Amino acid sequence: MPPMPAAKAERLFEAMEAAMIAGHPPPGVYMGKGIKGALRVACDQIGIPLGGQSTLYVRACRVLGRKPDFSLYREPEAPPAVFERLTVGKPKGRGQAGKPEGTEYRVLAIGDAHDAPGLSKDRFRWIGRHAKESRPDWMVSIGDFMSLDSLNSHIPNENLTGKAKPAYLADIASGREALETMENEIAKASGYAPRRHITLGNHERRVYAFEESAPEVVGMMKHELESIFDGFKWGRSPYAQYHFIGGVGFIHCAVNRLNKSYGGKNAEMTICNDAVFDHVIGHSHVKREHRAPKLGPSQHVTIVNLGCALPWGHVEPYMYHGATTGWWWGIRDLTIRGGHIVDVADVSMIELERRYG
Repeated sequence: MPPMPAAKAERLFEAMEAAMIAGHPPPGVYMGKGIKGALRVACDQIGIPLGGQSTLYVRACRVLGRKPDFSLYREPEAPPAVFERLTVGKPKGRGQAGKPEGTEYRVLAIGDAHDAPGLSKDRFRWIGRHAKESRPDWMVSIGDFMSLDSLNSHIPNENLTGKAKPAYLADIASGREALETMENEIAKASGYAPRRHITLGNHERRVYAFEESAPEVVGMMKHELESIFDGFKWGRSPYAQYHFIGGVGFIHCAVNRLNKSYGGKNAEMTICNDAVFDHVIGHSHVKREHRAPKLGPSQHVTIVNLGCALPWGHVEPYMYHGATTGWWWGIRDLTIRGGHIVDVADVSMIELERRYG
């Protein structure tokens, strides 16, 4: 059998990756009867008959020496929509919005913490003590819990800065110490065990990207990362995938239809215009909130950007010459009810240190 032309293999992989972005599962992932996989969708688009699709996929992998980017797949997930039948008639007087109904969830939300070797772990102790005292239902890290500069692809290993990168296992040991410091404080609260979740950020994604480029170590490096959170029963979502609590979507950074994160000064406003449910995000280290009115049962959408959970005043070295950042350092206590964020309480790193330092 003659080898497949590389251009045809590339076209197949591009179509598969587009299908994964649209929610069709990659090969090896079964989502139930009636749901087409990314390979089937791509082959249908290209015009490849059903009988030869698996063989074609194997040949394409051999020709290109790689597989499609499975990290692009996001399992479709949406909050439950609740609709109420309304009777249209002449209003009898001025209306008043009722209180949101449903289960209430209290969430301690932790922005980008960017733990790294050499950075103080005191803030994690303070956050743990705050959780022990306030007893939220959930603790959520919005991702970039660790910087993982050992895998920073923006800095070449051979230059002076690159040679100063920490070893990967040093990054892992530091991240484990940070989470353990926080968990040790929570464990002191008798009978209390909050639910925990991390929405992995672009810095944790460095591990998966490195493994993709070095197939001989696939599974070894992500095991070290994932075991940190598994050891303390933290659930996790892949980068750019939502985790929902009470109908509110938590994600490291919202991603637009071009598969790029929303950015700029008005990012929260743009997300609000596009979104159909409340969001909690991180990534930019800036503390912002924006609320936009919506037609329909939800009435409005709120976007909360958490800021970051670095030490107060700490700015990462990539911000040249102390450039104006607008960063905010702390944690945020959220209350969710009726599919909306109904309350946000800020606790700065300064206040955390005053209370628990």
